[in-house]
Amino acid sequence: MILQSPLNSHLRCRTQQSRAADARHYAVKLANRCRQFRSLHNESGLDWVIGRNGIYIEPDIEYIETYKKMGGIFNCAGNSRCGHTTRQDLAYANARMLSQDMHSAQVYNLHGEAITQYQLAEHLTRL
Repeated sequence: MILQSPLNSHLRCRTQQSRAADARHYAVKLANRCRQFRSLHNESGLDWVIGRNGIYIEPDIEYIETYKKMGGIFNCAGNSRCGHTTRQDLAYANARMLSQDMHSAQVYNLHGEAITQYQLAEHLTRL
């Protein structure tokens, strides 16, 4: 069982990271997986918290010149909308989620507003 190892090691809290996306087919899979995760962890007695990541913004910033040459932004968001976050903000949020009991049994979106690649390009041109 997925939880046997954490239970045997006396783990107090378990976290799951998942990518937040608005692609319809992916959203259904993600919702089902989160329901299963919560059910398993509620039964286990472990504290749990889910952090839903967006895309790290740093690689897109580093690739600005490449994107200009390619004529567009090409990343894992594809044609979907996706929220972005910095690695530093994500690390801070995860540290808070894991170190404070008030976050137990919560699900957090750890990213900004979901935007299109076109909107991302508009933001990047302002840098």
